[in-house]
Amino acid sequence: MLKKITAILFIGVIIVFGFSGCFGKKYKVDYCGSKESFRGAKDSYRAGLEVTLRYPHIATDTDYTFYVDGKRVNPDYSDKDGFTIAFTMPAHDIRVRVEEKNTMLPEADAKQAVLSYPSFDGGGPRYTVKIENEQMVACEQANRYSGKKDPTASGTPYTVEIVFTGLQEGNTTARIEARSPTGIRYDEIYEIMVDADLKVTATLKEHIEGGQQ
Repeated sequence: MLKKITAILFIGVIIVFGFSGCFGKKYKVDYCGSKESFRGAKDSYRAGLEVTLRYPHIATDTDYTFYVDGKRVNPDYSDKDGFTIAFTMPAHDIRVRVEEKNTMLPEADAKQAVLSYPSFDGGGPRYTVKIENEQMVACEQANRYSGKKDPTASGTPYTVEIVFTGLQEGNTTARIEARSPTGIRYDEIYEIMVDADLKVTATLKEHIEGGQQ
């Protein structure tokens, strides 16, 4: 009988240590500059934890697409909470990203490349574009508000659209620098390709957390 009790206790200790190894460590979540748009979002979660994120800032003239760890997820929706996404936190750092497309805005020229980044008034990130060869491609930015909220109110979300227009055929690079007073800081490096018809393709090559010093 004593041997059985000892064996059970030993198995219990193994199970406890096994679960603590899987669920004890926390891993970071990179919200790609839009953490403030997710209600109750945290910087990190323990591996194996069921995470629920709510995205309440919904506009009727905007389409939303959510990605977790590089995979598209289908959100639930309610009038109270807006969109809700749920996932099991893996044992590594991840990125949570939301893409917003205003269906009321005119489509960009088919030859242009358009990048969209989230921000918000009163502390959201600003984006600076540095093109290696400005003779090859031109760049413009526009802030797009949606919904009925006052664009001048603090915390109002908006989308920053960066549009690249081809000037001459060739390859170059563009650095997107995201900076905000709330601590958001990262760079993204894009390869910019302009073909003979001046059609532009922008391909993300590197994401640098903390940015260039």
